[in-house]
Amino acid sequence: MGTQTAIAKKIIDGGGDYLLALKGNQGTLYDATIDYVNEQTKTDFRGIGARRWDTAEKKHGRIESRTYVQMPAPKSLPGFTKWKGLLSIGIAILGCIRDGKETAEVRYFISSLPVQVKQFAHAVRSHWGIENSCHWCLDVT
Repeated sequence: MGTQTAIAKKIIDGGGDYLLALKGNQGTLYDATIDYVNEQTKTDFRGIGARRWDTAEKKHGRIESRTYVQMPAPKSLPGFTKWKGLLSIGIAILGCIRDGKETAEVRYFISSLPVQVKQFAHAVRSHWGIENSCHWCLDVT
């Protein structure tokens, strides 16, 4: 819902930066981003200016590992010029082991942020916090 070119433009025009989650309803952009990332994994992201950051935590009875990869957005992405200020794309991979069960989640993002993977990782974690608190409020009220 929030990943729209008009929203990205308003954020940039207001002097901010955006980090927008891509989901299936983004169609062509979502699929092209996945294809691009998958293609880059074949060379371990060499030669494109990608950065990687890994974290691990053991809390609340679970072990969580996170891998963040951020790279310059290729100009060949469908609709690239429609996304004002688009500079990078990124992926966040969350792995979790709880009660012997392992889960994994991969999320894709577009952003006006330059490639600074620690900043990207912090923004992604903050994004999850906002989303979780909104769901908590909806669930409780």
